Amino acid sequence: MKKYVCMILAVVMIAATLAACGSNETKKVATDGSTSMEKMIGALGEAFMENTGATFTYNPTGSGTGIKAVKDGTCDIGLSSRYLKDSEKAEGLKETVVAIDGTVLRWKGEMYFVWSGWEGDVDVGQQLYIAHMSGPTAIDSERVQISVPDRYWEQRGLPLQEGPVALTDEEKGTAILVYSASGSWTDAYCLGKLTLTGDDPMDPGSWTKEKDPIFQSGANTYGPGHCSFVTAPDGQLWMLYHANIHSGTGWNGRS
Repeated sequence: MKKYVCMILAVVMIAATLAACGSNETKKVATDGSTSMEKMIGALGEAFMENTGATFTYNPTGSGTGIKAVKDGTCDIGLSSRYLKDSEKAEGLKETVVAIDGTVLRWKGEMYFVWSGWEGDVDVGQQLYIAHMSGPTAIDSERVQISVPDRYWEQRGLPLQEGPVALTDEEKGTAILVYSASGSWTDAYCLGKLTLTGDDPMDPGSWTKEKDPIFQSGANTYGPGHCSFVTAPDGQLWMLYHANIHSGTGWNGRS
């Protein structure tokens, strides 16, 4: 089994990583890493076990111990806040720059995984990617870039597109992706929208971007973004998001 070290410069896209590392032979995945990620990784691990029947454990021993645990053979996936040294790579460790904010788009009987990621190995911005899924825990195609932050309102702080969430209505034949844009630490954080106007979700030309943000700062609300949608018992659709009530307060001022 390959041994992986995942850098927590970005949040772990654990479903894809675990699907790659936890083979059907062992049905067991062990992960070591940061204590600050224990609740998140634990929750995602529970969802992974429900979908695969595999056993997943997370040992929150600190961000510096993930590499050592992988080297010692006591876990399969280690989380680290730094890049691997050349000497560590020579020992057979594999470094993965992980993607973030994965979501599933269900369309015409098929499933697609949509996420925010880097084009290469350097964090100079994030864009949206899509891949076809063969099941709930695996993709079976190469990733395709479907959108880049090319509008001014997507480039404040850093060119960023993240947090995609899919809304579909097959009866009406509509599918959209709502995503967050610009730096999440700025007042300029906002929501954009892509609409599927073509036939193939894997074709970048099938997606049309709104000219302007669909939701942005205003009325004592600053930097709204990273939304999700829920349907109430009465059928009403509600949007949940985080934002600041004071300008310039960044991540610490969210509510």
